[in-house]
Amino acid sequence: MGEEDLADPVLLNLDHIDLARFEVVGNYVRFDEKTRHALKDFRRKVMAGLDGPLGSKENYLIWGPPGSGKTFLVQELARSMGAPAYVELNLAESNEGRFRASLDILESTPQHTLCLVDEADSKAEESWPYELLLRHLEPPEGRRKRVCFILAGSSGRSLEEMTTAIQQRPKGADLLSRIPADHRLAVPSLTEGDRTLVTLVQLLHAAAERGRLIREVEKMAVFYATANAQLESARQLRDFAISCARRIPQGEDRIRYDDLFDPGDPENKEFWIRTQQDHGALVNRYLTVQMAQVPQDLGKRFVPNARLRIAVLPLSSISPDPGDEYFADGMTEELISAVSKIGDLRTTSRTSAMRYKGSKKSVSEIASELGVGSILEGSVRKAGNRLRITIELIDVERDEQLWSQSYDRELADIFAIQGDIANKVAEALQVHLLVDERQRIERRATANMEAYSLYLKGLHYRSERTEEGYKRALRYFENAIAEDPRFALAYEGIAECYERMGEEGYLPPNESFPKAQDFAQRALSLDDSLAEPHATLAAVMESYYYDQRAAEEEFRRALELNPNYGRVCNSYGAHLACTGRLDEAIAEIGRARSLNPLALEVNDCAAVIFNCANQFDKSLEACEKMFKIDESFFPAYQDLAEAYIEKSRYDEAIEVLQKAMALSKGASTIRGRLGFAYARAGRSAEARAILREMEEDSKHKYVSPVALAIVNCGLGENQSAIRWLETAREQRAGGLLSLKIRPLWASLRAEPGFTEVVKSLGLAGDVRH
Repeated sequence: MGEEDLADPVLLNLDHIDLARFEVVGNYVRFDEKTRHALKDFRRKVMAGLDGPLGSKENYLIWGPPGSGKTFLVQELARSMGAPAYVELNLAESNEGRFRASLDILESTPQHTLCLVDEADSKAEESWPYELLLRHLEPPEGRRKRVCFILAGSSGRSLEEMTTAIQQRPKGADLLSRIPADHRLAVPSLTEGDRTLVTLVQLLHAAAERGRLIREVEKMAVFYATANAQLESARQLRDFAISCARRIPQGEDRIRYDDLFDPGDPENKEFWIRTQQDHGALVNRYLTVQMAQVPQDLGKRFVPNARLRIAVLPLSSISPDPGDEYFADGMTEELISAVSKIGDLRTTSRTSAMRYKGSKKSVSEIASELGVGSILEGSVRKAGNRLRITIELIDVERDEQLWSQSYDRELADIFAIQGDIANKVAEALQVHLLVDERQRIERRATANMEAYSLYLKGLHYRSERTEEGYKRALRYFENAIAEDPRFALAYEGIAECYERMGEEGYLPPNESFPKAQDFAQRALSLDDSLAEPHATLAAVMESYYYDQRAAEEEFRRALELNPNYGRVCNSYGAHLACTGRLDEAIAEIGRARSLNPLALEVNDCAAVIFNCANQFDKSLEACEKMFKIDESFFPAYQDLAEAYIEKSRYDEAIEVLQKAMALSKGASTIRGRLGFAYARAGRSAEARAILREMEEDSKHKYVSPVALAIVNCGLGENQSAIRWLETAREQRAGGLLSLKIRPLWASLRAEPGFTEVVKSLGLAGDVRH
């Protein structure tokens, strides 16, 4: 479609569309009247067939090119009929065992059932698909219910070509004999008029699922959707609409062009510039739209926010071998990762969830502490290569089980189990999985189960966050790669270990960060849908190369791939603060705290950001939260002392830092702040004594040059402080990135040398409150 054809005259000339005029069934609409009549006739046959005598053949075959809306047609047909159960199967995604089990389950449902078998024309060389289907297409004599099958496919250029191909495959002729000729339907491709209508329907439908009744849509928004070559199919338009619905501001009853894009998405600006000639007719021009069917329970059908906040609790290990504990922990982390890929949910991060391992607290107590409304919990038993996983999803407020299942499978089925659990959670909480979300959830990380077991052991030891834990994790990840050199997650496991070891001081920065970068890039070369390597690269770009623009791009990409990635929300919040965007930082760290409320590092970051924004009372609250979680966490004392210093409560700051000295065994970051506090309290002799001790210690062990700079800054020795900061920059020492915004450094900000250090870190620009 050329640029000159994009602004459809139908769209430009209309100010109101009543979608009921184009309705086929429910919210399935078509522009062409002849197509509507054919589809309505099909609808009548299916509805009459389910109510007809049990002896008749009520099976159907539909053909349509990819993207013509076949699945949505059947879904709306089932929804409009109300009573029957509805089941979707996809032959292309099934193996023989899974397909057989799915068909057998249909027999056990008590009510009439409508079953869509999508991609029924796939697996053309195999005989088992139609052999299994044949005995179900005609119910056995004496059966008291009907299962009506609709087989859908898209092979060939027409219904006739697909029918001929089915006829020629094993058992194909028998299959077609169960489907009368007048029960076969061709669904045409979407026309431009259809695409306009489908765009509107899907936007309104997606908003209604979130409790919003949309009355107006900016013409520019519809124009973009119909002109976008990446939105050719009904399914793509559906996923696009759901993403848009997530961005509509609360209380709005209209959709604007800007609602289609995430903040900063370059596509917004590029399309805007490319279509300037059409702005007069499209921008700030609205279509008044009326849905074909307004849900009766609109406003109630959207699941309450509390239920969409979910925690996956540590799975209990009931394996006979205590050495298999790692498997339960690794499975927990993998389930958290899978569920967090569901964009409509807010999934508590691993750090907070794992605090309840072995806890005797009730589900309601845990939910209250984590601020969630749904809990996923269960157990895992591993015996050799056999698994038994029992899982249940609980609605905490109602104290009721939303879904439960037991899986008795081989270890090789582990990825199918994880994908099925995530899908069932989405279904039970009534949220829609986008196609790319479903693909990421169901992607098989490796076919080598030995490699996967080694990987889970690596996750187990990495979570200890100790030097020895990281070293053991590295060995397991390396062994996993030896088993499967294309195992992307294992490369990312190594990358994150090196990045954390550099960040936490277990390895020199020039050794750890380049290795982290190399392994993260290898992971992405194998699987570019992973969020974790982008997060690792962001940390490397930010802290080692001081390339803040590249770091921002990596942070954004990680969050785009996984909006629930709590570790990235935390790191990105810190990044926003360090670059001077404090309002954005406060919002992002708030999101991180909601995803990971019991993580000490998240609350530590929040306390620092609040200090930098001069919101000292909020910083004190964050410190209190850390003390409740772990009284021995010395960074909390450091944050508290900084707040006291800025409130000129020097004696209290000194007392707090003296406690931290004992807890941290004299960590240089604490000693530096104690020296600063002494200096600001007028106790210069004690400050200089600390400075001399640190300078002496630096001759035979590592002392952070940032800590030495802090004491000099407190004493007013500005040039000495700047020289130590220059040394810190050369060494890539930690603690430098907050120079621009941390109140400790306020007295240096007028110094040209300090400005040069800040610029060299990629942090130039004003601070924005």
